[in-house]
Amino acid sequence: MYVSVAARAMAFGGVGELAKEVRLKNLVSGITGLLIFDGERFCQFLEGRSDQVVALFERIQVDPRHDQVHFVHGGPSAQRHFRRFSMGFAQTDDADMLRSFAVVPSEVAMDRFWGLVPALDMEP
Repeated sequence: MYVSVAARAMAFGGVGELAKEVRLKNLVSGITGLLIFDGERFCQFLEGRSDQVVALFERIQVDPRHDQVHFVHGGPSAQRHFRRFSMGFAQTDDADMLRSFAVVPSEVAMDRFWGLVPALDMEP
């Protein structure tokens, strides 16, 4: 999982279109996950084979749409949490929540993330 700041102002609809665009690429790569946008920041939880996820994260770090990319948490998982999404998309107006993910310990950020997920209206 990482958080980043949108490098330029993006409307919620534009980010929704971006999510649609990457779904096919992720499907081909075997990556699943969830992208959350608050109007200023992205938070993305990625799942898949570690080499595929690492390669995607490396591309995101140099993607001009992202600024201040901050790795929050990574590692193996016993199961995929978002297996029905090649890239789920959700919006939140809680800018303080996503901002906090970059400054609190990883475990705290993950607890906050999992607390936020049930309240999201996710688009598959």
